[in-house]
Amino acid sequence: MAPDRRRTDRTAAFVNAACDLRGQVSRAHVTDISHDGCRAEVKVAGMAPGDRVMLTLSKLLVLPATVVWVNGAEIGCAFANPMLGAMLSEFALRDSRNRRLH
Repeated sequence: MAPDRRRTDRTAAFVNAACDLRGQVSRAHVTDISHDGCRAEVKVAGMAPGDRVMLTLSKLLVLPATVVWVNGAEIGCAFANPMLGAMLSEFALRDSRNRRLH
């Protein structure tokens, strides 16, 4: 197994999002997130490491990212700019509300 090169810890998540790859928008499901990136399940054919995507997590939170790895329908992304602590905290709060509703 390759060493984990993440700079920050990831937090489990349960958030519906959208993933835009070259104008092709697909539903996405973010399953973990950190200041620097996330893992998501997507249904976009032909995605490869190095692809640039836009992840829309809410109306106010749209994050440009680069795909780092692809494993079937799962992708790992590195954000172009790290999420600020307040943004991640708000995201975690919204995530916990979503979990209570399911």
